[in-house]
Amino acid sequence: MAALTFELTTLPGTISGNVNYYELAGGADYNPVITPLNPAQIHDDQPWEIRLQGLTQTGAIFGAFGGNVWQFKVLFELLGGGEAAPGFKQITFAVNTTVPYTYADQVITFAPNEIPVGEYKIYATLKMVDANNLSPIAGAGELTQSGTLLQIINA
Repeated sequence: MAALTFELTTLPGTISGNVNYYELAGGADYNPVITPLNPAQIHDDQPWEIRLQGLTQTGAIFGAFGGNVWQFKVLFELLGGGEAAPGFKQITFAVNTTVPYTYADQVITFAPNEIPVGEYKIYATLKMVDANNLSPIAGAGELTQSGTLLQIINA
């Protein structure tokens, strides 16, 4: 099950996709095969990633919005400590006005020790931005739902 499912409906169109995070192989004293999606814990010496997957648009409305770039951002809230360094990470990719259209996976990667040890809530946002930095479409949600947290633990 996806950590977050985006579904933005604007008549006559829909944008949908899933966001998941994965611990990757690597690290000094713990070397897993890529773990199942959305693990409860990630060792601080492991690389890991957050993926926007299966982003699909349908309907004829997208050319009318005028947006030319998607911004995919993840934010970290350290419990008891506010927003944690680096606070957020973001990537951008071009809007395609073809419909229907499915985008390639968009990936935000994290190096070992990039996010400090702690317990986090993670949020993701996806918005279309035009040349004036205006956003005609946006969606957001929490990846760590139902009271779960992501723990970055010492390896």
